[in-house]
Amino acid sequence: MSTIGQDVADVDLTDLVAGTRARLLTALHASASPRAWAAHDHEDHELIWGVRGVVTVRTGDEHRTVPPSAGLWIPAGVAHEVAASAGARFWTTHVARPVAPGLRGGARAVAVTPLLREVLLYLHNRLMPQAVREQAETLALVLLDEAEVPPVLLPLPDDPRARRIARALVADPADDRTLAQWCGQVGSSVRHMSRVFRRETGMTFARWRVHARVRAATALLPQGLPVAAVARRVGYRSPSAFVHAFGEVTGCTPGAYLRAVTVRPVAVSPWADDDEAWPIADTERAIGDSDGR
Repeated sequence: MSTIGQDVADVDLTDLVAGTRARLLTALHASASPRAWAAHDHEDHELIWGVRGVVTVRTGDEHRTVPPSAGLWIPAGVAHEVAASAGARFWTTHVARPVAPGLRGGARAVAVTPLLREVLLYLHNRLMPQAVREQAETLALVLLDEAEVPPVLLPLPDDPRARRIARALVADPADDRTLAQWCGQVGSSVRHMSRVFRRETGMTFARWRVHARVRAATALLPQGLPVAAVARRVGYRSPSAFVHAFGEVTGCTPGAYLRAVTVRPVAVSPWADDDEAWPIADTERAIGDSDGR
């Protein structure tokens, strides 16, 4: 059963597997222009993976950028929004709730190794004996595990004026206006806005902006841009200042982060149709930016 061309955000696994006994189903999403999926949830679990371009996911007040070599596990019933950059291409695998792996809690990053990718592609849109499918599905569930490098979380404030500032900085992390300047624009006092950011994000305004810049950098680094260029694009005048800030937020250097989220080149899956496959090595070439939604 092919799910290509269907908007899986509007369909539950129970509908997709009507007449089958499949426990995992995968769909490919590709669009030449930016695309956004409004808040929705599923009766089944969802894994977003195999990103080519930039894909961001919002669950509650948390924004996550899905790195090329990792996936985002979204448990059944968790509301989420998805935004994809122009030219983005990614897969979603829906997993029946009764057979989900032992991943507890809310949405989280999971390691999508080359082997797991191949198994998911093997299962995609392929007719096979039920016993073979069940064995492949079981292997895929066993391979799912938590990623070593977690996504950078970015809570948004609920206060309308604070959220207006936050969204502007997500759209342009290099904007270096001070909090006083922002307050003058939105009609608030610095004291009040400082309290709002602390109360609603758990961070000072300055610290929140650092997280916003680092989150933007995690999407730019896989594009192959030099560290100095990434630093400038997210608002740092010197690479050293950027590296220091990146380390404070992620616990590693930009180079170490890039190595952790880069999948080594492997062959194109022989199980994927020619018009649906691309070299796994190419998935690291991000080709656009997207504002988290």
